[in-house]
Amino acid sequence: MRANHKAPDRGLAVLGVAAVLVLAAGVAGRSIGLQKLQATLKEETGDREELESFSLSGYTLLQAENAITYFELENGELTGRTMTETAVLPENAQLGNSFYSHTELAVRPEDRGATNQGSAFSGNTAESQAQDFVVMRKIELPDDTSLRLYMADYHSDTAQRVTAYPNMWSGMDWTLSENVPDAYSRWRGEAIIQWQGSWFLNLGGDNMRYQPGVWKVTESLTEEELEALPTDGDVRYGDSTVPVLCKSTEYGSVEMFYQPQNVESVLNLAPMEQYLGVLYLDTNGNVWFDLVDENAKCVQQTLIREKGEGDLYAIMANTQKTDQACFVLYQEETYTTVQIILLQINADGSLHVVNLPGEMKDNGELAGTTVVQLSQDGQKVLSVGLEEAALQVDRNPWNTESVTYYSGYRVNVYDLDRKAQTFSGTLDTGRDMTWGRYLSSSDFIYYGLAGELMSMNRDSYTVFPQQTQEG
Repeated sequence: MRANHKAPDRGLAVLGVAAVLVLAAGVAGRSIGLQKLQATLKEETGDREELESFSLSGYTLLQAENAITYFELENGELTGRTMTETAVLPENAQLGNSFYSHTELAVRPEDRGATNQGSAFSGNTAESQAQDFVVMRKIELPDDTSLRLYMADYHSDTAQRVTAYPNMWSGMDWTLSENVPDAYSRWRGEAIIQWQGSWFLNLGGDNMRYQPGVWKVTESLTEEELEALPTDGDVRYGDSTVPVLCKSTEYGSVEMFYQPQNVESVLNLAPMEQYLGVLYLDTNGNVWFDLVDENAKCVQQTLIREKGEGDLYAIMANTQKTDQACFVLYQEETYTTVQIILLQINADGSLHVVNLPGEMKDNGELAGTTVVQLSQDGQKVLSVGLEEAALQVDRNPWNTESVTYYSGYRVNVYDLDRKAQTFSGTLDTGRDMTWGRYLSSSDFIYYGLAGELMSMNRDSYTVFPQQTQEG
């Protein structure tokens, strides 16, 4: 009797084809879903007519799916479309000026020999000790150039561990790796903006080389120019010596552009038409706003908050209008919203100031600070903020937990005369599609596809341009 033997290769081939078909069906399904995706606005309280005096636009980048959804609110109606196979934001998206800055405590040049002499190494890390440092501030601008400035000296009463990684990448040097003093590690709200064709930043403080004020960047280096700088030091690594560009070496330069009177610290900056807006704290604890022209002359000064806390910092919210600036004041220690200030330049050049107390946000009467906008008649305020939701997420097969993520945006309208909220609704930009369940970046979700366990970084986010753009 002849036995019938099934060819294992044929079975595997069938399973392989089935897996490919399932995968292709999934990709095709997602593509069709993307093409049908539209941003939606759902009203919960109030009349949508309250939105007619505002205009708003944004882009949701669905990077993992290689698509962008564009949407626009105009005359109370939300319209938009999804562009597939183009996970690159258009040039006219007018992104905010994002930049990166951080503080490094570097070993003093005169102590380099002693630090090298006491070094030890393990793997890719070289370690030693030091007590005297120079505080350096590195600032990377949005135009892909950078500068590094000497800020102050620092002495530690005890020897501190310093590290370097000479075998991992070039340019590393001895720096303090832990126990960085709060005076340098907790700098926040160091804004930088582009205005009149140049970069400006708030810089400086007590016991620092730079006085508090608005500084103009006069020189910054490209990556190629930085790499071309000659090495001016070395790190002892085992039996070898590695040449480095010292972390204590300055490059690039700044000059003082504007310093408010009696300034304690500059909190934030904002371009407003032909002017530069400067929000700052004075030595008496008062918060001021100065409107400065291109000749560094203050044309208007407004008291924002009298005798406020001395540990304030401020972020700037998107207004989508060039004649407006919105700042959110926070307490340094608690991150508590203290005040929301919306400023607008009137037709005659004067300032119109709307002060909104921080408790409005806490009570749910004002939604977040992603976008804050004043109506043309100055009677209403539109606010757009991230909407939080809870979700059970299988981070891996053995760990299921509840996490908070952003499912969309809360849209509110507040009537300044009536002191009441007149509209509330939710804006769904496509961040939380059922096939994607997007979370904030760096979160992972495991799911099954074609019988395989896969993971994907949910790197989807929404950008609100500074001004409304045509699609």
